[in-house]
Amino acid sequence: MTTTDNDRDPFDWLTIPDILTDLDIPEHDWREWESTGQAPSGVIFPDGQVRISRLAYDRWLDQLPDYTAPLTDTETAYGVIRHAIRHAGDRGLSRDEVCELFCDHLDTTTIDETLNVLLKTGCCLPTTINANGRTVTRYRYWGPR
Repeated sequence: MTTTDNDRDPFDWLTIPDILTDLDIPEHDWREWESTGQAPSGVIFPDGQVRISRLAYDRWLDQLPDYTAPLTDTETAYGVIRHAIRHAGDRGLSRDEVCELFCDHLDTTTIDETLNVLLKTGCCLPTTINANGRTVTRYRYWGPR
């Protein structure tokens, strides 16, 4: 029987709760990815649960962007932050969230400059909301999906 590098059977079927646990994400994020076609497709089993094959899930994970490499140029920073905002969906990302996502790779000056470029080029739109008594600007993707 063929197994993947981490000895998981590629012919296993995972439920959505299995995947949520593996990714450590809330169900809302998964549903948003599903609604925009960014999640791997599944099959409805006789028990009514959607299941995704281990093989499809592993392939989907492999095609996701790798954020572990250091970002060395502003063009790369622009592309990665744009990608993150795009995949955040309608919720968008705040500056603080972008900083938290990329704190290991970018300084706050580069993040601010990149957000300004994204705004000037029309790739994202700012939305200001009140959250817990403070004003927060969220950046939402604006462009082809």
